[in-house]
Amino acid sequence: MTLAWLDVLKAYEEVDVPQGWRLSHVTVSEMLIYPVLESPYAVMVDELIAHWRHAHLGGAFLLEPELPVSLGRAGIFVPDLCVVHREVVNGRTLRIPLNELLLAVEITNTGSAVASRNRKLRAYAKGGVPQYLLIDAHDPGGPTVTLHTDPAEDGYLDSVRVLFGEPITLRDPLAMTISTANFPVPDPD
Repeated sequence: MTLAWLDVLKAYEEVDVPQGWRLSHVTVSEMLIYPVLESPYAVMVDELIAHWRHAHLGGAFLLEPELPVSLGRAGIFVPDLCVVHREVVNGRTLRIPLNELLLAVEITNTGSAVASRNRKLRAYAKGGVPQYLLIDAHDPGGPTVTLHTDPAEDGYLDSVRVLFGEPITLRDPLAMTISTANFPVPDPD
């Protein structure tokens, strides 16, 4: 079923996400909601927030969990975390334009991994998001963190990929090194 833009907005505004679940995105072709209870999600979010506080990047920048961003008429994404200039939010809670993001962070689970690796990566790049941090505990090659940079029409031109346990460094103006040593590795299914 394909939704029209007004249907996408209505679906986003009216969706009642059950406790322990998270809305990933609503587009003209799908809505993805997945469980986060009993997952490493909260631990990784807490780790990233702790690194943010330690790096003292607050001032001009705002780290926001689950801030809805607009893909124009294509839909709404809800990154796990994102960074914007503080004045961009300025009381808004719905549909921050995608091109206002300085960093989008997605933390995969079994239900969101494919969308985060493909659809979201392409959308963030096409939308001009300078940095996309993909924390992928379900990567077939083992749990990884990938920083995608230099956005282009079809994807990112550059990326740095590390295994869980290795540090990764964001680029300016958000330059900080993130330790992934405490990121939990999911149990094999």
